[in-house]
Amino acid sequence: MKEQDVNVKDRIGEGNFSVRARKTENNDTLIKRFLKKTKKERIIEEVFERSHFKKPSIIKREEKLRKKLLIEKNKKLLEMDKEE
Repeated sequence: MKEQDVNVKDRIGEGNFSVRARKTENNDTLIKRFLKKTKKERIIEEVFERSHFKKPSIIKREEKLRKKLLIEKNKKLLEMDKEE
């Protein structure tokens, strides 16, 4: 099997990344590794977000929820540190 490069140009400016096929690797595992890498870089999520319009009120609501969850997580971590 020849080595194949799969490149994706990230529009944010992070650059390119590629997935090289290994000698004994079939195409299914190559695609799985590629998708895992794109999930890690949050490329698929960003494409979805850009393709669907979100009302500003929904964006604000999600940000508030994200901040609230982060605060709760930090409180739990502080409580765990105090117990130790």
